[in-house]
Amino acid sequence: MSWKLRRMKVNVLNDCAHDWENFVRELKEYDDVDITHYLRTRGFFDKTFGVLRRIINAPTPNLWVGNYLLQDTYLLLKLCRRVPIVGVSHGSDLRTTIK
Repeated sequence: MSWKLRRMKVNVLNDCAHDWENFVRELKEYDDVDITHYLRTRGFFDKTFGVLRRIINAPTPNLWVGNYLLQDTYLLLKLCRRVPIVGVSHGSDLRTTIK
Protein backbone atom coordinates (compact mmCIF):
# COMPACT_ATOMS: atom_id res chain seq x y z
CA MET A 1 0.00 0.00 0.00
CA SER A 2 1.43 3.37 -0.92
CA TRP A 3 0.59 6.49 1.00
CA LYS A 4 0.31 9.81 -0.71
CA LEU A 5 0.87 12.73 1.59
CA ARG A 6 -1.23 15.73 0.82
CA ARG A 7 -0.39 19.31 1.43
CA MET A 8 -1.62 20.50 4.82
CA LYS A 9 -3.52 23.81 4.82
CA VAL A 10 -3.13 25.80 8.07
CA ASN A 11 -4.85 29.11 8.82
CA VAL A 12 -3.45 31.26 11.64
CA LEU A 13 -5.76 33.95 12.97
CA ASN A 14 -4.15 36.99 14.60
CA ASP A 15 -0.72 37.35 16.14
CA CYS A 16 -0.68 38.99 19.55
CA ALA A 17 2.95 38.76 20.59
CA HIS A 18 4.45 38.47 17.09
CA ASP A 19 5.46 34.91 17.90
CA TRP A 20 3.61 33.47 14.90
CA GLU A 21 5.58 35.62 12.47
CA ASN A 22 8.56 33.32 13.09
CA PHE A 23 6.49 30.12 12.91
CA VAL A 24 4.85 31.18 9.66
CA ARG A 25 8.18 32.15 8.10
CA GLU A 26 9.73 28.79 9.06
CA LEU A 27 6.74 26.67 8.03
CA LYS A 28 6.52 28.31 4.60
CA GLU A 29 9.86 26.70 3.78
CA TYR A 30 8.27 23.22 3.87
CA ASP A 31 6.60 22.02 0.69
CA ASP A 32 3.94 20.01 2.50
CA VAL A 33 2.56 22.92 4.59
CA ASP A 34 0.50 25.73 3.12
CA ILE A 35 0.09 28.35 5.85
CA THR A 36 -1.95 31.56 5.70
CA HIS A 37 -1.58 34.22 8.38
CA TYR A 38 -4.58 36.51 8.95
CA LEU A 39 -3.53 39.59 10.91
CA ARG A 40 -5.80 42.16 12.49
CA THR A 41 -5.40 45.66 13.84
CA ARG A 42 -6.29 46.95 17.28
CA GLY A 43 -9.34 48.81 15.99
CA PHE A 44 -12.76 47.93 17.40
CA PHE A 45 -14.30 46.77 14.12
CA ASP A 46 -11.27 44.71 13.17
CA LYS A 47 -11.37 42.95 16.56
CA THR A 48 -15.03 42.01 16.13
CA PHE A 49 -16.50 42.07 12.64
CA GLY A 50 -13.12 41.91 10.93
CA VAL A 51 -12.28 38.61 12.63
CA LEU A 52 -15.71 37.24 11.75
CA ARG A 53 -15.27 38.29 8.09
CA ARG A 54 -11.82 36.67 7.88
CA ILE A 55 -13.10 33.38 9.27
CA ILE A 56 -16.08 33.27 6.92
CA ASN A 57 -14.09 34.26 3.81
CA ALA A 58 -11.09 32.00 4.46
CA PRO A 59 -10.82 28.74 2.53
CA THR A 60 -11.43 25.69 4.70
CA PRO A 61 -8.10 24.54 6.17
CA ASN A 62 -6.97 21.28 7.76
CA LEU A 63 -6.18 23.21 10.95
CA TRP A 64 -7.08 26.59 12.45
CA VAL A 65 -4.80 28.31 14.97
CA GLY A 66 -6.49 31.09 16.95
CA ASN A 67 -4.57 33.57 19.06
CA TYR A 68 -6.60 35.06 21.90
CA LEU A 69 -9.04 32.62 23.43
CA LEU A 70 -11.70 35.17 24.33
CA GLN A 71 -12.34 36.53 20.85
CA ASP A 72 -10.72 34.74 17.95
CA THR A 73 -10.70 31.15 19.21
CA TYR A 74 -14.24 31.50 20.58
CA LEU A 75 -15.50 32.50 17.13
CA LEU A 76 -13.57 29.66 15.52
CA LEU A 77 -15.17 27.16 17.90
CA LYS A 78 -18.63 28.45 17.04
CA LEU A 79 -18.17 28.71 13.26
CA CYS A 80 -15.72 25.94 12.31
CA ARG A 81 -16.94 22.83 14.08
CA ARG A 82 -15.58 20.36 11.50
CA VAL A 83 -12.00 21.62 11.52
CA PRO A 84 -9.47 21.00 14.32
CA ILE A 85 -8.71 24.20 16.24
CA VAL A 86 -5.69 25.09 18.35
CA GLY A 87 -6.29 27.96 20.75
CA VAL A 88 -3.27 29.93 21.96
CA SER A 89 -3.76 31.85 25.18
CA HIS A 90 -1.94 35.08 25.89
CA GLY A 91 -1.61 37.33 28.94
CA SER A 92 -4.99 39.06 28.86
CA ASP A 93 -6.82 35.73 28.44
CA LEU A 94 -5.22 34.40 31.60
CA ARG A 95 -5.44 37.59 33.64
CA THR A 96 -9.15 37.97 32.94
CA THR A 97 -9.84 34.40 34.00
CA ILE A 98 -7.72 34.54 37.15
CA LYS A 99 -9.40 37.70 38.46
